[in-house]
Amino acid sequence: MRWLAESVWPGGHPGLDLPAPPLRVHLGCGPLIRGYLLRWARSPEAGGNFDLKTASMRLLPDDVLLRALLRFRYSGLVYTRGEAVIGHVFDQQHDDTLHAFSIAVNAPFQGHGYAQVMSMDYLAHASQRDDVVAVRFGRGRNAVSRELLKTLGGHQERLGWRVSADGWIEFPRSR
Repeated sequence: MRWLAESVWPGGHPGLDLPAPPLRVHLGCGPLIRGYLLRWARSPEAGGNFDLKTASMRLLPDDVLLRALLRFRYSGLVYTRGEAVIGHVFDQQHDDTLHAFSIAVNAPFQGHGYAQVMSMDYLAHASQRDDVVAVRFGRGRNAVSRELLKTLGGHQERLGWRVSADGWIEFPRSR
């Protein structure tokens, strides 16, 4: 999964020591990941799309809430080191596209370039999925997504991807 980050930052990047994540969030995840997911699901960014779409779900018991989120195709990658959660990239699948809507690096792991590497890992994973033809990484409005799109823009020809300023990254597959 780290191939993309290593190919766009030759010579090293401080975040490349980030441990590899589990492939995707799933119902059988352990207590550390489960607790982390529930905390984020129950305390989303106020006024964001996830907050508005899932407000009534937050009243559900933990097990039911996790099942409901997965049924509505919310998922993502979560990174850990030992018993600490480093951070995540969360998404929702819409037909044959993934919409990444949350990326976070927890203290004390901030400032090590991990958000950039997590973003590249996420895109590398998405690009290998047969059921995904494009990813929307934010809307190109925040600093992380703008930097990601700028970095990928310089490699889109080599990758065969189409990178748009509005956050879309399209892979060379037909719908």
